[in-house]
Amino acid sequence: MAVLQRVRKALGPNPRVTQLEARVAELETELAQQKQRADEAHARLDLIQEAFHA
Repeated sequence: MAVLQRVRKALGPNPRVTQLEARVAELETELAQQKQRADEAHARLDLIQEAFHA
């Protein structure tokens, strides 16, 4: 996001920069969701392994 801020400062108001900022925000949200899914999957695997070794 810092790079986009520097670009915006250099170029001034630019619709393309605004679009890129929106896309970055979408990707950050998607990344957070994917991390959450990965954490949940890891927790399920831990439970399965624990049950298997019990």
